Parts: sequence; C-alpha cells; structure tokens
Amino acid sequence: MNKTILIVNDYAELLLIYRELFEMQGYEVSTAESVEQAASTMMARWPSLVIVDDHPMGISGVRLVGHLKRLATEYARPVPVAIALRGDVVGGQEFVLVGFDYIFGKPLDFERLDAVVHRILRGPKSQDVLDIARS
Repeated sequence: MNKTILIVNDYAELLLIYRELFEMQGYEVSTAESVEQAASTMMARWPSLVIVDDHPMGISGVRLVGHLKRLATEYARPVPVAIALRGDVVGGQEFVLVGFDYIFGKPLDFERLDAVVHRILRGPKSQDVLDIARS
C-alpha cells in the first residue's frame, strides 16, 4: 500500500514536526501551507492519507478536504483517508459529511495520531468511520 501522507497546515514549524515524526517511521511526507499547494502536491504525489488543520490558510479545513475529495473523484484516483486536527470536536457532523474519516481534538495527542496513521497505512482501513480523540 502507498505510504504517502499529505499534511496541510499554515504553521511551518508544525509541518516540520509532523514531517520528522512520520519520516522517521518510513512514510513519504508531503506538506502544503496553502490550498493551491495542497491541490498541486496531491496531483503530483497522490497520498493515501491527508492530515488537515481545522483552519489552514484562513479557510475551512472542511472546504479544503471537500475539494481534495472531489479531485480524487474527478481524476478517478483512490480517495485518501482524511484526518482533521480541530480546536474543538463539537459540531463534527460537517466533518463526517464532507468525508473526514477521523477527527482529533487539540491539544494534539501525537501518540494517538501516530497509532491511527499506522493503522490506516499498514493495510485495509478498519471499520471505524469516525474516531474522535479528546484530550
């Protein structure tokens, strides 16, 4: 299975932390700080997994993932699993409707995120559709 992760966040420091965390485990990691970068990166290196901050680049993470999922359908590519990193987990219904598979609250539990990423990328997706991690 493809082990490529696309991480979308407008904080360069966090992108570096995520990149180091996942590259140390053998994953290929692409990062994007804008909607345009996310779309072009996704087209260049189709990921298995997209991790999106709740409001990257001043837009809704929901809108961004909706756009990325439409690209997958339009280009007949496998739809990547999407993880939302959200300040609060209230009102998660919109996240489910747009196609997020997992929602993590902040502050982020890196061990839990790491475990879910490992579970997603090591083989077939589990039957969990929505995994809400609360701290």
